[in-house]
Amino acid sequence: MNCRRIHWLQKSLDPAADPDAGSAGKHADESARRIVDLLLFENEAELGENGIEGDPTFLNAFTRRFPKTKDGRSLADFQLNDRLFKHRCSYMVYSKTFESLPPRIKSAVISSLHQLLESNPAEGNHPAIKSSERRKIIAILSETPPG
Repeated sequence: MNCRRIHWLQKSLDPAADPDAGSAGKHADESARRIVDLLLFENEAELGENGIEGDPTFLNAFTRRFPKTKDGRSLADFQLNDRLFKHRCSYMVYSKTFESLPPRIKSAVISSLHQLLESNPAEGNHPAIKSSERRKIIAILSETPPG
């Protein structure tokens, strides 16, 4: 990953400097921003006028793999009408890929995600995710923390 390479290069050029500052820090912040956009389904494809129909066996098997809140909500809950998932935050936060992100990027992703979900919908701030849905996502992430 480029972040690890940039981090290593900065540390080798100046061992006394903070390797998370400078170009490595900028790269980490940019990577975190892109990851947050992906986790929140920015520019999600529309499912068409009638949505899609899913196989009940697959839907049940898929959703059972992910953690649920006490009231049964999960980031893996399907909607299939106008978008794929009920909550606009990807179940990928529970993946080994997310868990193995470089610490600087993972920290920035978690911080950005928290800040974005705590704020009000606005232009440039995922306006499609309404305040009520943001609260539901926060509740799910609070009860079923990634990693």
